[in-house]
Amino acid sequence: MTEFTSVIESVEEQRELFLWKFDDVPRPEVNELVKDFKKRDVANKGEIEEIDVLLILEKRGNAKTATELRLAVADMDKDKNHKISFLELACAIFSKPFDELNNFTDEEARKAAFEKAMKLSEKAREAELEIEKAKEAEEKAAQDRAEAIERERNMTGVKGAAAFFKRQAENVVDETALNKQKISEEAARRKALRDAKQQLKEAMENANKSKSIEEVQREIKEATERAAEAEAAMLKAKEEEEKAVRAARKAALNAKWSGSSTPTPVKKP
Repeated sequence: MTEFTSVIESVEEQRELFLWKFDDVPRPEVNELVKDFKKRDVANKGEIEEIDVLLILEKRGNAKTATELRLAVADMDKDKNHKISFLELACAIFSKPFDELNNFTDEEARKAAFEKAMKLSEKAREAELEIEKAKEAEEKAAQDRAEAIERERNMTGVKGAAAFFKRQAENVVDETALNKQKISEEAARRKALRDAKQQLKEAMENANKSKSIEEVQREIKEATERAAEAEAAMLKAKEEEEKAVRAARKAALNAKWSGSSTPTPVKKP
């Protein structure tokens, strides 16, 4: 086994790791497999002999020859120690990849992070487009101005005079204020792009982030404790229900016989 799966020993912890990783498998079905496994795990080591696995497979109705069953068991034995852990058996029974048990990516968090990354990618692209559009608009304005000046140079008479005075009026505009506005707008667009790219980078890092062995162990331990508490509560509820049924039966019998009386013996003369 790998480093992590080797430290998960008890059947209960192995069950919780399996369900933590493969949450599409119904817990009741896994619990049934746990019962069969624990009946044969007499040493309570979290692993059983190959012959015990063969018996479990036969009980579950696996329509295979003896040779095929032995090959199937050999394939389950990932660490080749000639014993089968609950994790090895569960992965085989429910057709799950054993190696995935050592992939500690939080799939829900990964999915959410990828969705966020997609939105931020669009945001970054929009910021880039805004910069490109502003640059194109500035270049077009400069080209239009140059063409207008060239046309004005060829004008004479009244038209030439009108163009001259119009250009003089435009030159009165505060160029410094316009430049400041352009610089401010450009800086805002650049900042929006930097922020979007930084947020995108962080989202991608979160999307590819895996939990540490310690984090997974803690979650498995907590899940095992919750499962034990739930099982204890179910057992207690069952005992209370059986107790109530017995009490009801006793009360019914008492009610049935309370109205009857024992016949008085007849005395002989």
